[in-house]
Amino acid sequence: MITLLTLAVAVGLSPYIPLLVFFAAARTDSGPEIRSAFDFMMRWEFLGVLLVVIGFDIVLGKLPKAAKYMTWLGWFAKPVAATLIVASSSDVSAQYLAPAIAAAIALAALTHRVQIWLMRSLTERLLGFERVVVGAYSELGTVLISLFAFVVPLLGAVIAGLMIAVGLFFGMRRPHSES
Repeated sequence: MITLLTLAVAVGLSPYIPLLVFFAAARTDSGPEIRSAFDFMMRWEFLGVLLVVIGFDIVLGKLPKAAKYMTWLGWFAKPVAATLIVASSSDVSAQYLAPAIAAAIALAALTHRVQIWLMRSLTERLLGFERVVVGAYSELGTVLISLFAFVVPLLGAVIAGLMIAVGLFFGMRRPHSES
């Protein structure tokens, strides 16, 4: 369960990378076991489409005019991605599925909200490059969190917590005023 909730935080940073990692890992013998209704998500065709979507997300999320729409799309895509990861995992028993999905959606939405707040709080200091900086930070963090969530789940959770803490720290810091 810690892996799934850690992936939910990663989804809040970038929704498609954790999906790709999760379903690619499910293709391996040592990866997560997926419910049969979600087998289509482990097909190479689905994973290929996901790679294309990741490329669009990375590029469009940095362009000023498209970024606004990508942020709004995140409010839909991130909860959906978190739901797909949790709902497809056979690690969650039927009686705990709804609370697990709710927790994953809450973590993804909260992380997305922190990400938006961080971009807004860094606008003045980064002179319009806040989307590039925060986006790169989010995508690198998403990859690290997603990979470690499977290798060493606790370390993945710690990295997720550190990513959020560092973001909050830099977002709350006020620029030094020059006299």
